[in-house]
Amino acid sequence: MEAGPHAGNENASRFARAFIRLGRDDAAGALADTELALETARSQLAVLPKYPAYGIRAYVLAATGDLDGAREASLAVAAFRREAADRFAFGGDAHAPWTWEQTGLIDEMLSVMGTGRRTPWLEAAEAVAEGSWGRAAELYEQCGSPVSVAFAQLQTGRDADLRAALDFYRAAGAARYVREAEAGLAATA
Repeated sequence: MEAGPHAGNENASRFARAFIRLGRDDAAGALADTELALETARSQLAVLPKYPAYGIRAYVLAATGDLDGAREASLAVAAFRREAADRFAFGGDAHAPWTWEQTGLIDEMLSVMGTGRRTPWLEAAEAVAEGSWGRAAELYEQCGSPVSVAFAQLQTGRDADLRAALDFYRAAGAARYVREAEAGLAATA
């Protein structure tokens, strides 16, 4: 029997590429990657792979202006969660609460996702719900997630945070987020 690619590995690659593509202004490519990941996750019996597939798809949809699609994908995550027997607290990386915030679902999503063992990821999402992206950035730092830290810093609107996010996104070649950081800095000037 020949070993084949594992669907989880393929999707992890698609998620990473979707984030890179979106950051580099290839929205169509990011949408295509998340759609393929979603198709793969839908074909699996296990529910766990569906969480990131729908969650990242929701973020990319929200970031590209499709808030209705993002809302639908987020609500699918909530539905999986409600049906799950083995619930774990989940707050996601910084893109998840941002998406929930953009779609008006943050309180609903946290009420569904926030049960089980407490994690810094969940605490960061709760900080966003309380209006503190600065606190969320600190918590993502504790989690060791530089991508979430930079994204949270981008949301704070504070000069030092925007400069740190700008440095991160310049190094990553993420023109989309560089523009956002520069616009935020111009607004604080």
